[in-house]
Amino acid sequence: MGPSKANEMLLFNKKLTASEAKACGLVSEVFPDATFQCDVSLRLKGLEDMSFNSMIYAKKLTRDLERDLLHEVNKNECERLVERWQSEDCMKAIMAFFQRKAKL
Repeated sequence: MGPSKANEMLLFNKKLTASEAKACGLVSEVFPDATFQCDVSLRLKGLEDMSFNSMIYAKKLTRDLERDLLHEVNKNECERLVERWQSEDCMKAIMAFFQRKAKL
């Protein structure tokens, strides 16, 4: 997913359809509602004959490539969240929220 689509989701709370998620590479396949159970069952039957350990090692290889980067990004996001929660903007927004609720 590129920065433009990520910003759209993060800044504007844009929800993705299943097709959009596939196009962005967030999911590898989309099954229609009507055939979902059958399609998934067939897919799972195909996995029964595969080597369990080989699948685990393959997933680990692909995921470990970016693990350190993801941890660093997560750390930075947490720091920004703490900063934002402690900001004057946040306090004003919380107070405005409660003032609107009190008027109801």
